[in-house]
Amino acid sequence: MLSGVQLKEAAIFTQGISRLKNIQNLEICGIELLKEDTLREILQQIGANLLHFNIGGFFRGSEVADKGLEAITKYCPKLEFLGMSIFSRMVHLKGFLPMLEEPARAQRIKTLCLSSLKSIDLHVLHSIVTQCSNLECLVLAGIDSVDDDLLVSLSINCLNLQHLNVKGCKMITDRGVCAVAARCPLRVLVVSGVARLTDRVVFTLINCCAYLKELYCAGCGLISPVAVRYLKDRCFNRLFVDHTIPGTASDLLMAKNLDTGEFVRADLIPAIPAIPVIMGSRDDVNQF
Repeated sequence: MLSGVQLKEAAIFTQGISRLKNIQNLEICGIELLKEDTLREILQQIGANLLHFNIGGFFRGSEVADKGLEAITKYCPKLEFLGMSIFSRMVHLKGFLPMLEEPARAQRIKTLCLSSLKSIDLHVLHSIVTQCSNLECLVLAGIDSVDDDLLVSLSINCLNLQHLNVKGCKMITDRGVCAVAARCPLRVLVVSGVARLTDRVVFTLINCCAYLKELYCAGCGLISPVAVRYLKDRCFNRLFVDHTIPGTASDLLMAKNLDTGEFVRADLIPAIPAIPVIMGSRDDVNQF
């Protein structure tokens, strides 16, 4: 790991890494002197053996953008982990389409971290969820174009998904998250800041994700604390939940629907009107 290393001369940095011919894991996040030609030269030397590559965290002074990132597609055929988060420049990642269109390479990828790539091309996102069928971890936090259709496609094609992070993806509703929860063996779910989610997501987790370990849903005001507490009781593992919502109601009641087997909010079920009782004497009853 070389993240945050700041050198005055890019040549020293390039030559040092290029000598590591057999390296498999490389993290070079937040290195301001890293340029597109520097990245291309490094990957040309060591990319053939890389399994884990994490790059990102570029704020000011960085020149790495789409042109330079195309070197990952060209020189890194064995990647299983790819992290590219927080780029200050506009990054569309269209250069990744050739890699995603090769089934052998796309199916090798198990972890993708693409946080805050707000300009990522929608076609790239759809290629990821349709071609990377062995994905186990997907981080799409802060990408506004992520919607329910994308998550439904993810749930159909990536049946091994265990970790999903869609924090702050405001277009997502219950439909997308419930589709993933119903089909994928989720262990970690991050939906903080997705304000349109309701208790329906929690009910789906109760019914389909009994081995859930972590749930982050802070800011989801339509998810009730009582539903979250019931989820904790139903999960087999010790579940960690981050659900910070001020001012929520406390008089909520959970119950199991014996007809469907699903857990629902009982306080939302309309009360059955009582059957009126006719009071009268025994002689009045005998008349019937």
